Amino acid sequence: MGAGRRPNGRHVKPPVQRDAAWRRAADNRIALGVASGAAGMLAVSVYALAGGPKATPDVPSQTKTAVPQAAKVAPRSQPNGGSDEETGAVAYYREKDPSGKVAGHVDEVRWSGRYLRVYTDLKESDTHSKVAFQLCQWTGEYLTDRRGSKNPVVFVHAKKNDNGNVVLVSKLSAKAPCKSVETL
Repeated sequence: MGAGRRPNGRHVKPPVQRDAAWRRAADNRIALGVASGAAGMLAVSVYALAGGPKATPDVPSQTKTAVPQAAKVAPRSQPNGGSDEETGAVAYYREKDPSGKVAGHVDEVRWSGRYLRVYTDLKESDTHSKVAFQLCQWTGEYLTDRRGSKNPVVFVHAKKNDNGNVVLVSKLSAKAPCKSVETL
């Protein structure tokens, strides 16, 4: 028998049930891909027939680019419109502390997921610092009062050193108080 030819006749084994199932699945995937492509082409055609993006009077339609609606929405994990910096908390600290005795220690406040991290100029050994505790309490108040958080989570960090920005004080839930974080 020549190469590439399959035997036929009464001595040929019937196709295995599994092989037939695999072939049907492959045929279905191909059909699904063709249908998806056709649907996409239909959507583009309808969009083109509808006139495409509308031009404003001062911008010619050739230079205007359409921005997808999803690109205009800020990510959920970044409550400040796409930036993870939280400037509202810094303003809140300044309201609470016009003299800057506590607020003056804040370098920046940033979101990390749903947690708010306060980076300070305090030392790693300042885990029992009144400033760190005050910043933790004020940040918890800010999150509940101004941001409407039902479960504020706060981390107050020391300035960066060989160990990174070590956490000095944290508040892990609405019911939990601000607690000192002991380093080893």
